[in-house]
Amino acid sequence: ARGRSHGGAPDSPMTLTAGTRLGPYEASAPVGAGGMGEVYRARDTRLGREVALKVLPADVAGDADRRARFEREARAVAALSHPNILALFDIGLDSDQLYVVTELLDGETLADRLRQGALPVRKAVEIAVGVARGLVDGLGREQHGEAARAQLVGPGPQAPPLIGAQGGRGLVQ
Repeated sequence: ARGRSHGGAPDSPMTLTAGTRLGPYEASAPVGAGGMGEVYRARDTRLGREVALKVLPADVAGDADRRARFEREARAVAALSHPNILALFDIGLDSDQLYVVTELLDGETLADRLRQGALPVRKAVEIAVGVARGLVDGLGREQHGEAARAQLVGPGPQAPPLIGAQGGRGLVQ
């Protein structure tokens, strides 16, 4: 599979393929890639639910500093609990592959949505307020730093753009 990359070559190969298992999680399809990892749709075989599985890209998976940062970011997010912050379920290591498991949110990133044109003012304010609430809550309780780096998500085309999925969850990822 191939995915988009931020800061690397576009369409670079993804680390996992469909059917790859890490612990009790089975990857099914790539969702996307960014500076700190690759994200896959996966199945939690213990609980029978769909989750997001995040791993370090293969080209940096052996870098001790990147692995430590990946773990710090996971711990910071795990310390947070707010309706507008993505929930972290698990962190693990399987065959030297470090992974993080979060709730799976379907939708588009704010960057993807903005490529379609400007948001209406009301929608932009709604998103900004949701993000601010999540960040204020998080910054008041976490180890300042990693969790403040946020990605914004929203539902797919079936709902108004960027209203968080699952009752408003996940505006901050």
